[in-house]
Amino acid sequence: MFALHRVILILVFLCISLDPLDFSKITEQIYNYVPLSYASFCTRKLNLTGQVGCSSDINGNSGVALFMNESQDIIQTLSSDISTSFVVVVNVGQFVNTSLMRYFRSTTNIKGLIVFSNEEENYDSYAFSESSKCPNSDYSAYNFTDQCDLDAQWNPAGTEYSYISWPFPVVLVADVNNTIWTSMYECFLMLNREPADDTRCLIEINNPMSAVGSSETCFRRQYLMSLHISESSEIFCDELTGLNIVLSVTDSKNHSRGNNISNYARSENSSVFVLTRMDSRSIFERSGFSSQGVLPSIAVLISVAVHLMGQKTLKVSL
Repeated sequence: MFALHRVILILVFLCISLDPLDFSKITEQIYNYVPLSYASFCTRKLNLTGQVGCSSDINGNSGVALFMNESQDIIQTLSSDISTSFVVVVNVGQFVNTSLMRYFRSTTNIKGLIVFSNEEENYDSYAFSESSKCPNSDYSAYNFTDQCDLDAQWNPAGTEYSYISWPFPVVLVADVNNTIWTSMYECFLMLNREPADDTRCLIEINNPMSAVGSSETCFRRQYLMSLHISESSEIFCDELTGLNIVLSVTDSKNHSRGNNISNYARSENSSVFVLTRMDSRSIFERSGFSSQGVLPSIAVLISVAVHLMGQKTLKVSL
């Protein structure tokens, strides 16, 4: 799977010139490229049954820039002008609104979504998780009813964003001092809010993702690409691999509370598994939304391991 990333702010009008130098100057005035170092693109991922994530068309997605101030305003604009393609610009607070994003995905005239993130803004008040409300429902040894159909939800802030196949590309822009947002917003105010003619401020997103339908096809394509002599070969198939660490321990004893202490030794050949999730995923590349979610469990697991390694009985058995 590979992608070509690019976000462009375009000032659209008709110009005719025969001087190459004039063309160069005009191009600089028309196109305003967003630096890739500030952008994290929602990427396409494959699972057992289908695909999730985002992708643009092969030639990119473009639409009239539309900034969202109030939910009702933008919904009215989208519903009243169904023939115009839009690229909507929102902030993180609006992006975590699951009802609003569900409406965006149901409309046909939204061709892209730009999400602005400002490091100076405090996002602690937003209860947001890209995973589902029951993250282990598809991979647990328990059935869905026993695992997820509970009064207390495992992950109340779950939005399932990482389980959705978005119908348009989504880009997260880390704008520290609001320079990129200001540039786009000024273009929007000047040309799109109350247009005097057909000149418009457009946004184009180039993020085409290439994928295959099966692992067999993927590895065959990977092999064919490896036959070409080039400095760097494209990686189509990135295997999901991991490492399991198994440590045997001596018999444990269960001490009941109270004055009466009863010892219960484990039966022979029995095992105790201490498990925790050590990986995470995000719909955006180079972003760490979900990375902090695994830190508490990893910290507890490391603390337990350090404690066990310090026990004399364990050292003797090793």
